[in-house]
Amino acid sequence: MLNIRLNNKHFAFTLAEVLVTLAIIGIIAAITLPSIVSSYKKRVVQTKLQKFYYVMNNAIKMSYIENGNFMRNMEVVEPSEDNPTGFSSQEQAISFIETYILKYIKYDKIVKAESTSDFKSLIRVDLLDGSMFFINAIPRLNFIHIWYLTDNRYKDYWAEDELRNEVLGKYSFLFYTDADHIDKGQGMVPYDSFWNGTREDLFSNSLYGCAKSAGIAQPGVFCTKLIQYDGWKISKDYPVKF
Repeated sequence: MLNIRLNNKHFAFTLAEVLVTLAIIGIIAAITLPSIVSSYKKRVVQTKLQKFYYVMNNAIKMSYIENGNFMRNMEVVEPSEDNPTGFSSQEQAISFIETYILKYIKYDKIVKAESTSDFKSLIRVDLLDGSMFFINAIPRLNFIHIWYLTDNRYKDYWAEDELRNEVLGKYSFLFYTDADHIDKGQGMVPYDSFWNGTREDLFSNSLYGCAKSAGIAQPGVFCTKLIQYDGWKISKDYPVKF
């Protein structure tokens, strides 16, 4: 019988081949990782923003059932040079917000906020999920401004002008409500004053366009409205980068 013996041969990658493979993986990761991180940040913002919108509107609706239109019915002191909002103190503002809004939501704590603006009654509300919002109620004008921040790193938002400009439309989003919106059952809505109704204007409006470009007085204000307009999604052409 003929016996044939085959030699077993073992094959392995050389060091050079391994290094080339790792280099290719590194290049691919460097190209794709920023996109993955950006997409994740967008999803987090979208989820928190939509949740906040529904939680606050539910609170306003519940308050309306119990208190009527609290913006029209509230008694305040007369405004003056030292008291432009109609509130005599932050304590009075806190009492108002607690009575008519915070009573109907779950939150962590209320903080008297420092501000470089003329907002004398500005307060901050820290929420249980790590987000927060600043609220400035101006009862003599029957409206409330609400700045929602998805990240609690920005607790000094109203104490630093540059910080506000940097994060507006990225981690900070402006809403408002007034007596007319409450009467119509619309509650809190993304800020849209002076909007002409088109998607293009949400980008380029000379006062509040979402695009961070020259010629816009307060860029980023309409970003909240743009996200809502697109179905609470941050679209591919959203002008603020994450």
